[in-house]
Amino acid sequence: MSNSVARTHAAPEDASNTWLLLSYQVPRNPAAQYMNVYRRLRSLRVLHVRAGLAAMPVGAQAEEALRTVAAHINAIDGGSAILLRSDVLNDVDHLVEAYNDERNVEYDELIDLCARLETTAGGRGRRDDLADRRRHTRLAKQLDAIRERDAFGAPRRQAADEAVSQYGARSREGATR
Repeated sequence: MSNSVARTHAAPEDASNTWLLLSYQVPRNPAAQYMNVYRRLRSLRVLHVRAGLAAMPVGAQAEEALRTVAAHINAIDGGSAILLRSDVLNDVDHLVEAYNDERNVEYDELIDLCARLETTAGGRGRRDDLADRRRHTRLAKQLDAIRERDAFGAPRRQAADEAVSQYGARSREGATR
């Protein structure tokens, strides 16, 4: 994967203190509206700083996604949202560390999935080459999505790259037998 793909969402190296902040309030009733907002934010993998305050590193895709969520919240009766671009003036290292921790969880989930798939494939006695190649394609897409969110180079990134690459190599190896 090229670095240009990984950098589409990433904040510039010297701008780790500039973040997008979505301050929002959504009525808890009806619960369906509240859960819809929760799911939208969860799918974006925002960092929840505290109740009603979500943060993401600055990036064109992140800004567009958060603008969409803010518009949705503002359309809810009793809901309000404001999207801010802000420089964090203190404890930016803590914010970056928390964001990296979230990415590390995603990378570890992907690494575990690669290991489970490999164990399952080995347990069948023979490999299903087409299914393995499809799984590898899905794993690679999942890794690309995480890397797009990984604005600060979370420590588990390299291990996830290796796990997906090794799974792909094994699936190609099985196809040549």
